[in-house]
Amino acid sequence: PIWRFCVAFSVMVVRAVRGIHKGIETVVLSTPTSSAEVLKYGAHCVSWKVAGQEQLFVSKSSSYEQGKAIRGGIPVCFPQFADRGELPKHGFARTSTWEIEDTGVQSDSAFAQFCLHSSDSTIAIFKHPFRLTLRFELSPESLSIKMDVKNTGESPFCFTAALHSYFATFMPSQVEGLKGSEMIDSVRARIEGKEKRTRVENEILRVQDGEEIDRIFLKTGDVLVRNVKQRGVHIEQRGFEDTVVWNIGKDKAVHMKDLEEGGWKQYLCVETAAIGRPPLIQPSETWSGVSILRPLSQ
Repeated sequence: PIWRFCVAFSVMVVRAVRGIHKGIETVVLSTPTSSAEVLKYGAHCVSWKVAGQEQLFVSKSSSYEQGKAIRGGIPVCFPQFADRGELPKHGFARTSTWEIEDTGVQSDSAFAQFCLHSSDSTIAIFKHPFRLTLRFELSPESLSIKMDVKNTGESPFCFTAALHSYFATFMPSQVEGLKGSEMIDSVRARIEGKEKRTRVENEILRVQDGEEIDRIFLKTGDVLVRNVKQRGVHIEQRGFEDTVVWNIGKDKAVHMKDLEEGGWKQYLCVETAAIGRPPLIQPSETWSGVSILRPLSQ
């Protein structure tokens, strides 16, 4: 019957649809088994669901006001990571309004591409002309995020960047795949007033309940993040050389106004990053980095 055909077709459909979220223009990507939502503000992914299960944490107390960063999801750090430079913390990409450049479907996946150009306001604090694009591609099994940075000026420049992913989890959690990398403990560096690099000898980093952690791991490969219930995400990265692991911890969480009560124990940031060796881009050249997220099998 026709109604059965229609039901079957609706289940199989792959979409890229524009909408509004918290008063902000957005693109919702969907497949029969997954969905993702990306805001025009910050090119910020605020949801990624697989089989109905949310993979990202977004604070219920987060602000969505212009000029303020959204707490959770996948913020984009560019052209500076954290306070490792003279620009505002994590740069300006996450608090800029991007252009929605393209949306569509390809076979069993849906995509959306966002673009941010240099402007008078960016040139005032970061003197280099650029074109930054983020392409999100959702399949039933994964969410791929590709960052392209093009130098549109006449002189070379360096930058640092990260996809600051807040994964929904429950403490304690662990990160696997860091052995052999070099680690910078940013919490200790702030106390001691200097950075120290330490070679990682253990395969598993365990993050304890209530612990503040802020560590940069240099020259990493793919990593896994999972909690005690074995729920987690496999992170494949290309172009991005580094990984950051961060949680504010129980004690400092009370001072973070945009983090809901108890929010510290609902997430772990495991960030795909380019920090240790800041990419150098010559005029007219483009740097690319890719992060592919896949939920672990339950």
